Amino acid sequence: GGLPAPAGASGAAAPAMAAAAVPPALAAQPYQNSLPVLLRLDLSVEGEGTGADGEAFVGQSVTVTGEVYDADGDALRVRLTWYGVPASGCKVASCGDEGRTVASTMAGRALVSQSVTYKLPGRYTVRLEASDQTGAIVAKDVQVLVRKVGDVGRQAPCCRSTGMVIAAQTGRPVHSSRFRDPLVTGLATSALGWSTDYLAAEDMEVERLFDFGVLAPRHDPLGLQLSTCLDAFLAGPGSPRVLSGSFDQRSVTTGHGKRLLVVPQGFSWGPRVASNQTESPYCESHWTQWAADSPYKMPSGFLLNGTRSYCTFTCTPNGTRALQLLAGMTDRLAEAMAELSYGRLSLSWDVDVTDTLLMPQNTTLDPFAYSDSPVGPFLTSSGVDRAAYHSLVVLSPAPPRRINPGYTAWSAVGAGTMFVMRCMPQLYYLVHEMGHLLGLPHADIWRLDNATIAPSDPAGPGGPQDTYSDKLDMMACCRGDYGALSRIWLGWMPYPERLHIPLTATTSFSSPRPPSPPDPSPAVSPTRPTTSPSRPPPLSPRPPPPFSAPMLSGSPTTNSSTTTTAPIEDATAGCDPSGPNGCSYTLWPVDRSESRGQLKALSVRISDAQLVVLSYKALPWWQDMRLGRDPWDAGDRDNLIADEMRSPLTGLSAEYMRKTVNSNG
Repeated sequence: GGLPAPAGASGAAAPAMAAAAVPPALAAQPYQNSLPVLLRLDLSVEGEGTGADGEAFVGQSVTVTGEVYDADGDALRVRLTWYGVPASGCKVASCGDEGRTVASTMAGRALVSQSVTYKLPGRYTVRLEASDQTGAIVAKDVQVLVRKVGDVGRQAPCCRSTGMVIAAQTGRPVHSSRFRDPLVTGLATSALGWSTDYLAAEDMEVERLFDFGVLAPRHDPLGLQLSTCLDAFLAGPGSPRVLSGSFDQRSVTTGHGKRLLVVPQGFSWGPRVASNQTESPYCESHWTQWAADSPYKMPSGFLLNGTRSYCTFTCTPNGTRALQLLAGMTDRLAEAMAELSYGRLSLSWDVDVTDTLLMPQNTTLDPFAYSDSPVGPFLTSSGVDRAAYHSLVVLSPAPPRRINPGYTAWSAVGAGTMFVMRCMPQLYYLVHEMGHLLGLPHADIWRLDNATIAPSDPAGPGGPQDTYSDKLDMMACCRGDYGALSRIWLGWMPYPERLHIPLTATTSFSSPRPPSPPDPSPAVSPTRPTTSPSRPPPLSPRPPPPFSAPMLSGSPTTNSSTTTTAPIEDATAGCDPSGPNGCSYTLWPVDRSESRGQLKALSVRISDAQLVVLSYKALPWWQDMRLGRDPWDAGDRDNLIADEMRSPLTGLSAEYMRKTVNSNG
């Protein structure tokens, strides 16, 4: 029933048939894709700007035009992105950056052009990206230097990377968009008593332009790449320590153009009970004299020039705008968040302010519910969509002591709302409470039982000092910035900006040992060079590291509970951890935004439940030498002092994390 065998078939295997040659006309020809080529990238400014190339004044229209060509005739996709400029017309919580994307209208050629108007001064980056949709992306940046209106002499220096330019807790006199505005300088002399010589010379530093170029991520021509999670103990967004592992954590801690809403609160009945210290709310004044326009004001004295001054029992929309304009209230917060996140989080310059929410005189609620409970109904009745904002900032003079015994600031993390009992919230309060809204806990110090005995075990017995004890961390009080551990939690320091050092062996000491002789390669020894290289512009090649490498030695000179004895992941080329000198790493300052993309921290797991993060601090900010400016402090602390500005600090930071198990397991 089968088919007949072909002639000549037998049980032996037939010989293999020779492959037929492919005709030359059909053979695959060699092909190499040509990448898109930028023909031009032009920047023009309305009215020729300041007269210098690439410079504009606040409020002027800036136009960027790019033309791209592809020799293969491939279809092109070209995009302009204006980093630091919130997307126009945005009414959602996270706006992203303004931009325009076009597709080629003819084979192998595309043209894109867009104009924007900058509302804040600073240095910005505009990026053109082009793809022929084969996988590779080419890019080129152009810098725009935006000066304040009136800086016709181009006097404001460029640039700074820190938002911490506050001379004291009540803000520093500087106009948001006008250079050396007479109103601001007049207030500095009449209300604060600053000398004209100081304002003309040293105070020029406050006009230094902020470098928003940090918001432009480093270009990757190959697009997104995956990397392994370094340590689940420090998982970043979604780790148990941050918002209980919220799935939405990444959208909270990263992204550009986050919108803020300010809700002023106040007490219309304040003037009637002003003479009763128990019943009266705090009557708030400020050197900007915004209280003079409040409908609920009362005289508070006289300025140095004899002008009457006022205080008020309500925060107001006009007062909030004045503080933004003259004292840098929200500008400094936006700069600080861009700096602290290395450009991974930014706030929109469009900050909305509601009408004043007038508070009841009598209540049975606790202090927090008193301030919080009316906010939701007030927004609803005002037609405000709370979901359209990343964060809500509620500002109020301090309520009467019988309602609020002294709580100054707190956060409702789940609601994304911070409360500050100030109409002019100190930068510390804003950065601290924003940290809570991002998911950060307080920063404290682990005080060792044998801390006065050297050498001592850094992971030895002890206990937390208090939840506000780390005075160099904004999540304590009242200066500094976020620690390296916090930035890792928030996803701001991914690989390769952090390296993990796994340990295969540890050595524990039950009692202190005598000090060992000094080792030629100290355990951790960052040193300054004799000169520091100047900071390069954004996205330009980096200079040599400004600090030499801390050494992690295989033979520690102190009584440490751990020693590195195994190969180190991602170690530098030629590193031999088993050698006498261990491995060398260069740590860039963790508190400088220009350290983005550089190695800033080393994490060391010393047990299943213990981990240490090492980083290097070189605090670049200005801050008042005196920490406290609360009402119970000395009276002169209500005034800014011109010569108490700088407080630089450098050194190695070691942060310790220990996993604990609650009573429920």
